[in-house]
Amino acid sequence: MNPDPAYIADIQQAWAQSDASGSANERGAILEELVKSLFGGLPGFSHWKSRHLTNDGSAEFDVCFHNDIRLSPFPFAEPAIVVECKNTGRRIDAAGVRNFIAKLEDVQVSWAFLVAAQGITGSGGRNTRAHAAIQSARGRKVNLLVVTRAEIEALQSAEHFAVLVRDKIMAHSLNAPFF
Repeated sequence: MNPDPAYIADIQQAWAQSDASGSANERGAILEELVKSLFGGLPGFSHWKSRHLTNDGSAEFDVCFHNDIRLSPFPFAEPAIVVECKNTGRRIDAAGVRNFIAKLEDVQVSWAFLVAAQGITGSGGRNTRAHAAIQSARGRKVNLLVVTRAEIEALQSAEHFAVLVRDKIMAHSLNAPFF
């Protein structure tokens, strides 16, 4: 995998803009745009809609993608992939993770991502805070993968991102303690 200087620069620029912003809403919007770029760079992924409201208006999804399973590196996942973006200075707790999982269950989405700048609470063990909520949801066929700022900053190319996601899917699917 060869580094892509433009890809790396786009990531660095997004985080620099986010760090310079004094507005939580602006930081969230910057992360949503970065997510659109990262996931949109995967084969078979296309941005469908941002800030999608469910029919009854009870839930909003930050960024929604169509996953064309004929072209995607993740052909086992369903066509709808949802990403929740949390660009905060703290880790997301179990309540925040459970809330997102409940939204996924309400619309019967089985694969989703939580892009949380600081990650989630707990050590990664089976019964530690937000990690436990994710493991519990897995038993109900809801698969949530967490991507952190540090992981995004380390990316070198779209191909590298696909490998990161694939590795997370494998670890999650095989019930590894960290995902």
